Amino acid sequence: MSSPAKARKAARRAAAWWKGRQPPQSACADDKTVLLKLATIAQMENDPHEPLRRAVDDYTLQLGRPLYWHSGAARGDIVGASCFIMKFADRLVGVTADHVIALFLNAKQQNPKLICQMSDAVVDLEERLIDRNEELDIATFSVDQKILNDSRAVTIDVTDCWPPPKVEIRDTLTLTGFPESLRKMPAIGHCEFGAWGAMPTVEDVTERQLIVVFDPTRDKVRGESRMPPLGFNMSGCSGGPALLHKPVNGLLRWFPVGMMSASPSEKQLGIFEDIDIIRINRIHMLRPDGTVGS
Repeated sequence: MSSPAKARKAARRAAAWWKGRQPPQSACADDKTVLLKLATIAQMENDPHEPLRRAVDDYTLQLGRPLYWHSGAARGDIVGASCFIMKFADRLVGVTADHVIALFLNAKQQNPKLICQMSDAVVDLEERLIDRNEELDIATFSVDQKILNDSRAVTIDVTDCWPPPKVEIRDTLTLTGFPESLRKMPAIGHCEFGAWGAMPTVEDVTERQLIVVFDPTRDKVRGESRMPPLGFNMSGCSGGPALLHKPVNGLLRWFPVGMMSASPSEKQLGIFEDIDIIRINRIHMLRPDGTVGS
């Protein structure tokens, strides 16, 4: 069976979208989080596992941070993406997509006065770069305690669980990112970053990527929320974390296994016109010093 056919067949497996709200997270001033979630159809109001799923979703939303740049609070010319912070034994490592770094460095060359921030924290991203890999589309940067505190970020502690376990088809992931389509500037110097979230199952696994899909003929919404349209613009989610959720020795644990890299920005045509495909770059090749292996 061809890969497109497999993707379309796999896309019929259960998942659901719904909207929710989270308490404000940090941003230029503060964030309002708008959450669009993917979960199994079994996640109805009377599902006894719903509190656990909500807790998992809430935890994942705390891990992603908006990473953005601008030329001053009064200008409102914000460009950005997403990132997250991994805690190794002796350092904190920020992770995002390499193409995000390339965009920033190009913009910085054009305007040396650009300010880069991770939520409320000002970050000298160019100075703090640890490693970049264009082919794998992964970049890392150093994070100190001040940046961590100012950004109010929650780290992903991997001191005793790195590299992560093997990812398999039908495994459950949670994702989060900050799409530009959910970004608002209600006042000068104030930006609200809407967070997109998802709880999909893995449809396909390669050495470098994990594939998940959204199929509106299969997926459902909760409450009064509307179904996100195909081609929902997720630009800005690049660099957002993907967590694997698996039981280990009887305990449900989560492991960072990737970051969002490619997603739809408009409705697709042809064989994929009925689904959206989200590609997640795997990060198991990261080393504890923040460098990127092959």
